[in-house]
Amino acid sequence: MSDDEAGVIRKEIWEPMLRGLAKKPYENITNASEFADDNLSNEEFFANLKYLADNGLCDAELRKSLDGFWSWGGASITTRGLDYLREDGGLSAQLGVVTVKLDADSIKALICTQIDVSEGDAKKKDGLKHAIRSLPAEGLKVLTGELVKSGLRHTPDLLHWLQIAGHL
Repeated sequence: MSDDEAGVIRKEIWEPMLRGLAKKPYENITNASEFADDNLSNEEFFANLKYLADNGLCDAELRKSLDGFWSWGGASITTRGLDYLREDGGLSAQLGVVTVKLDADSIKALICTQIDVSEGDAKKKDGLKHAIRSLPAEGLKVLTGELVKSGLRHTPDLLHWLQIAGHL
């Protein structure tokens, strides 16, 4: 994308285009006035349509010739585009959920490892590890919840760490 095109790509242009495409889901719309403002220049129309297509929000049959002229064979909104317009993010948001499961033995091993590396009396540490290993499922669930809360409360610069770890 050229610097000229970057200046014309604006949400106030592409979002109404996307909403216009959503009026006829999955149809290949070849009449630009069905989904775009008639007052848009060719440069604005094609740059914003390409932007939507490049981001997977619509499918568009676009070609730019060597002399800089655009041609196209229509556009249609994608499922991703429809989900983008939904307040709840649609199925994309639901299917994008990542569930992390740790079995009881893994959690117990993690806790016992931390007990091993912590300072303290070896006999007390052995007693704690034995108690952890013999915890029933419900007790382990409560303990794990409390450990997570405690860890979060005692993490210095938690907000900064979360931003870095989660690229937020």
